[in-house]
Amino acid sequence: MLSSAASIVLCCTISVVDEPRTDLVWLENIEQAVQKAKVEHKSVLASFLGPDWDATSRAVREEVLHTPAFAEYASKRFVCVEIRFPGFRPISPERCKYNTELKNRFQVGSYPSLVLLDANGLPYAQVVGGEELLDANEWIGQLKLTFRVKEKFDALMQDARHSSGMARATLLAHGVELIPENLQLCYEPVMQEIVKMDPDDMLGFAKKLDKLVRHRDQSERLDTLRDLVSDQKFDEADVMVDEMLASTDLLPEMRQKLLARYQMHRYAVRKKDMRKAYEILKAAYDAAPSSEMAPKLKEQLTRMKLYVE
Repeated sequence: MLSSAASIVLCCTISVVDEPRTDLVWLENIEQAVQKAKVEHKSVLASFLGPDWDATSRAVREEVLHTPAFAEYASKRFVCVEIRFPGFRPISPERCKYNTELKNRFQVGSYPSLVLLDANGLPYAQVVGGEELLDANEWIGQLKLTFRVKEKFDALMQDARHSSGMARATLLAHGVELIPENLQLCYEPVMQEIVKMDPDDMLGFAKKLDKLVRHRDQSERLDTLRDLVSDQKFDEADVMVDEMLASTDLLPEMRQKLLARYQMHRYAVRKKDMRKAYEILKAAYDAAPSSEMAPKLKEQLTRMKLYVE
């Protein structure tokens, strides 16, 4: 459930992002977008964009999302929402909090990202952008593929309604597995039902659900930690980092982020201990060498090794 910040937004009339470059309307509130999608029998397209200085987000917004080709395609199929984060153009604290809650709900880990939701507000697909994906027709092609995923998902859910026991659990599991992992926790009640029908965890959903819940909870703690550092409350931040690193429950990717982002800052910037910082960076890489962050850490290690030796 969203906080009071969401309630404040819901009390407002539908607002539109300033300076649209096409006739495609971009809303700012996802709940009202879902209501509109139900009436119009469409899906919801939620665009998560990084700050203004994020060159890729800016390029995707200008060269893809706000083009006539994209508008023509999207306007017939989606109610669109644009979720922005603070940049050169500030947004209100209420809006920032609301957008952060949406980012956490859908576990959006990189920008720009498009999250597709059905008319009930449940996500079924995600398209993640990058420097190599800056053509509107390519994005439209990716969106067309998401509808195929939705058709398969809906068919499995329909079959599950007429099944019971492990047969139903298996159909539900196949459906959830079609959803990107970062969005699967939005189907937590379905996953809990699968676990209940599969007490021996033959489908592996008990472990999957446990990992997803831990990831969500630890991500929320990382957001709290980020705010402490942003407010320069370093003593409180250091205590939180030490507590999290001491936990045996900490996921490898989260340990990597804690070490690379916060312990590194603690020793390299604040304590000026570069040798210790190098050891922390190496530990960060070793924590999850196959992660998305790992290649950048490896490059950083190579440069830093020359500095400390």
